[in-house]
Amino acid sequence: TNVPYTCYNFDDDKYTNVFNFTYNNTIWNAVTISGTKSDTALVVTGECDRSQAWQSVTLQMPNNISEGVHYFGQDVSGYFQSGFYSYPATAGAITITEINSNNKIIKGTFFFNCRNNNNEILSIENGTFDVKYTDLTVVE
Repeated sequence: TNVPYTCYNFDDDKYTNVFNFTYNNTIWNAVTISGTKSDTALVVTGECDRSQAWQSVTLQMPNNISEGVHYFGQDVSGYFQSGFYSYPATAGAITITEINSNNKIIKGTFFFNCRNNNNEILSIENGTFDVKYTDLTVVE
């Protein structure tokens, strides 16, 4: 009659609103973080403080992405912007560690290489994100 039970909340809406990465041996923490889901893609962007450096990273993935490893050039793409120049990812991966469509939260890690205008390889490393996104596919 008195059966003990535990209630778990599987719709956890906690997120840290973090987007950071390492470039040129410096850890960059984005000050402007955004995420948007449309009919065709889920896009997450982190922009650094422009008074320090005008740079950002954009990650674009299918709007139905699942947890796991996704390689650039297959079903995901990424860009490193430095100043007025944008460099597409040529190799690397995004690992989605959590996607919660009920609370519109996506978490994961990333790394990639890209080439600048001098054909030099730039490495974006140790990237992490934990973002609440806006879902434009839902009419509220």
